[in-house]
Amino acid sequence: MKRVLILAVPCLAAVMLFTSSFATAQTAVKSKVTVKSTPKNDLKRPHIFKVRGTVAPTAKVVKCAAGVTNPAYCSPALKADVCVGKVRITIKRGLTTIARSTVKLKKDCAYSAKITIRKKMKHGKLNVTSRFLGNKYIGARNSSALKLKV
Repeated sequence: MKRVLILAVPCLAAVMLFTSSFATAQTAVKSKVTVKSTPKNDLKRPHIFKVRGTVAPTAKVVKCAAGVTNPAYCSPALKADVCVGKVRITIKRGLTTIARSTVKLKKDCAYSAKITIRKKMKHGKLNVTSRFLGNKYIGARNSSALKLKV
């Protein structure tokens, strides 16, 4: 009987760990990330772009106490709790990364960065994307690509 008990305890612990990690993974809400840039065309070096945007949850975000998994017993999360994290802004030409910057979210879930490209390059198009890296309330998400002319 001792053998059965010894084998049962690790299996039970593994099941408990799996279910608790599964429950916490389900609490992250999907988000929507936007990106804008001014100017859209910059033909003279150095190319200076002000990239900005917002991160918004696509569903209601709730804040639960430790151990509570039923959303009926949770309260709505404050915007100050939800608007925490970082956004990585990437500027690419084709598959080559030209510039990358990581900025913090502001209290109103907005972000902005001034990116300067000093590299000499032929005129063409650049793609700007933003990726919210996620937090415990909102999951990570990419924005759609924005095209710029240089």
